[in-house]
Amino acid sequence: MDWQQARSPFGATITATGIFFQAIGKPTPATVLSLSRQIVYLLSATLLLPMALGVEGAL
Repeated sequence: MDWQQARSPFGATITATGIFFQAIGKPTPATVLSLSRQIVYLLSATLLLPMALGVEGAL
């Protein structure tokens, strides 16, 4: 739970930046930013949780 709270400001900043790029008519940076955030979170969770917490971390 602490890690989720620690990364909350980062996620909010990325989301706000993506919305800003969409609002000024630049969809490519907004899309790249959104996809990179998802890739970073999903890959890091997929790779690090099992190493840190074993099988229970992956479930």
